[in-house]
Amino acid sequence: MPHRDADEFFGVVAARYKQYSPRYPESLFRYLASLAARKERAWDCGTGSGGQAARGLAAHFGQVIATDASDKQIAIVDPYPGVEFRREPAERSGLDDASVDLLTAAQAVHCFDLDSFYAEARRVLVPGGVLAVWCHDLPVVDQGQLDRMINELYDAPCLASYWPPDRRELDDSYLHLRFPFLELRAPEFVAEETWSLDSLIGHLRTWQAITDSEDDPEAVEFVSAQLKRIAATWRRGRRARRAVQWKLHLRVGRTPS
Repeated sequence: MPHRDADEFFGVVAARYKQYSPRYPESLFRYLASLAARKERAWDCGTGSGGQAARGLAAHFGQVIATDASDKQIAIVDPYPGVEFRREPAERSGLDDASVDLLTAAQAVHCFDLDSFYAEARRVLVPGGVLAVWCHDLPVVDQGQLDRMINELYDAPCLASYWPPDRRELDDSYLHLRFPFLELRAPEFVAEETWSLDSLIGHLRTWQAITDSEDDPEAVEFVSAQLKRIAATWRRGRRARRAVQWKLHLRVGRTPS
């Protein structure tokens, strides 16, 4: 099935991403900052309309440059102290040589041209600089019926052809992502939000397969019915808000000193 190009897709879901993407734990940013010999500048690449990673880095670095290739995402990101948001592609940042102490890409690197991005990372990172990329699992709500329904939605046959090929890297938790740096063993982190049902549904509607299948009657019918089942199950628990968790999968490496 045809997929929207990146700017068209993010133009559709930019506002949803801004509102319904998980925030990453402060412990992640403390860990990443501890790896950087200097804390003058960090670059968050593929920052998105929420800039979650850039905001987390701002407490630890003198300057954070946050870039995204999507005009639509950068256009609606909220200003944040210590962060400069720019519209730049991952492969051509416009940053000076050896000017970045830490480079991050959250839930984004699988979308990049890896050869060009890695070359850019080596160019802009200082000797011994740190590159950290991560993705997250599907949301976990109750380790029971709700989670099974979320997984059924994700794995639905009628949506399979609408997932982009690079989704395989996320399904693989970045385990086999090509990562040609001096890799460090990273600890485990979990993102957590306390969300309403509306927030969970909003998050599920950021999935690209759901967005790209909106003209497919079979897919639309299934998605609508499955979201109603999720909503009914949530309400039976008689809890307006629930903890929602995403396990993070982190790859961290250094450039040669």
